[in-house]
Parts: sequence; structure tokens; C-alpha cells
Amino acid sequence: MDRQKIGANAYASIHIKNPGRGGVFVSASPLAGDIRLEPIDANGVAAEWSLAPGSDPSKLLFFHGGGYCSGSIVSHRGMVTEAGRAAQARMLAVGYRLAPEHPFPAATEDAVLVRTLAIMRRIYRLRGSETAARSALAF
Repeated sequence: MDRQKIGANAYASIHIKNPGRGGVFVSASPLAGDIRLEPIDANGVAAEWSLAPGSDPSKLLFFHGGGYCSGSIVSHRGMVTEAGRAAQARMLAVGYRLAPEHPFPAATEDAVLVRTLAIMRRIYRLRGSETAARSALAF
């Protein structure tokens, strides 16, 4: 992952996935310079905390959109971080596995693993724009 400055206080996030196949993800909205990012392993699933200045200890869980085959933590980073800023809460964005490299039920399994961790750590949920979020909540 690379952060490139694009303005006084804004950064674009670039992440290369499958470079041999030309897969490059760029955040749809710039990342504000005052956001702190902390990648973590969430029960075996890649995830990332985003913290805006003044965020209280409240925690929200976010599942990105993309129909189980596109999107990433990076592609939705700007939206996630600004939602966290507006809610004044820490956001945990989930990077579940995507098809076709990881066919069904991989994304749902990842969502359930992270939701289990969220329950254990009292992370409150924010319904993402993805069916994975609903799948995780059904279990």
C-alpha cells in the first residue's frame, strides 16, 4: 500500500493486487491527512482500523461493496474514514476474500469470522454495502 499526497491535507491510497494481471485499486475518494490507519489480522482475515482525530472508543464494523468479486479496503477507504469521522468512532474495514480466486463461500466465511471477533470485542456493526455483511449477521 502506498499513500501519495494529492493536496494540502489529502492523500490517495494505492494498492496493487495481482500485479501480473494488472489489478490496481485506487481509493474512490482521497484519504484525509489526519487519518491514522492500522492494518490488523482479524481472526485470520485482513482488516484495517481507521481513526480520525477525536474518535472515541466506539467501534464500527464495515463490509465494503463489490458483489464478492471487486472492491477492497482501499477502494472504500475514503468513504469508511469519513463515516468514522462523522460518527466520531473507530472504523474496522474488512478485506474479505474475493471471487473468482476465492469462490463462494469464502467471503461469507471471512465475514462470519470477523463478526465473531466483533462480538467478542464488542465492536458495533455498521451495515456495509455488501451482502457479506448480511450473511455474517445471519449466523
